[in-house]
Amino acid sequence: IEMASSLGARPLRIVRQIILPAALPALVAGGSLCLLLTVNEFGIVLFIGAKDVITLPLLIYSKAIQEFDYTTACVIAVVNVALSLSLYSLYRLVIAHFGGSRAGVV
Repeated sequence: IEMASSLGARPLRIVRQIILPAALPALVAGGSLCLLLTVNEFGIVLFIGAKDVITLPLLIYSKAIQEFDYTTACVIAVVNVALSLSLYSLYRLVIAHFGGSRAGVV
């Protein structure tokens, strides 16, 4: 950053060409993991009793246990699983692409 600034690069160009490319993998990976955890949150919402907060697991619980609408609950569960797998796949792809060939392997 200091080198680019000393060579005459403007702040917007420094952000666009140096900072953003370096931060993008972490932003995408962290954002997808955060969204994945938020989408699948069940326990806290159920036990706190937040009235206007509805997550997909809470909607599945509501349809299956309270309304006995198992068909709708299964469809919502498939959507939840597909969304979770796609977000996790996005995370793995970003980590593999920007982190090297062995990144993300436990």
